[in-house]
Amino acid sequence: MRGIKASESSGFKGPTDSISNSAKLCMAATIIAITASVLEAEIDRCFASGMDDFLPKPLEMPKLRSMLKKWMPEPAAISRSPPMGETSDL
Repeated sequence: MRGIKASESSGFKGPTDSISNSAKLCMAATIIAITASVLEAEIDRCFASGMDDFLPKPLEMPKLRSMLKKWMPEPAAISRSPPMGETSDL
């Protein structure tokens, strides 16, 4: 997470570019803006710059928890069987 006004340069361009570029190497990343401004123009700017959602400051744990549940994938079921080609000594 990074505040959109946190960097010396635009808080919109830098983080979204670096996250998008690194995400191409492994998996899609969700970008959530954290902003003190809840003006519609500022929120629209977040989405226009490639962010997926936003949270207003001050950051509150119930809202953060809800946002994480919204965007995080469900955990995969844990497999207790050995990987293919291996046997278990149990």
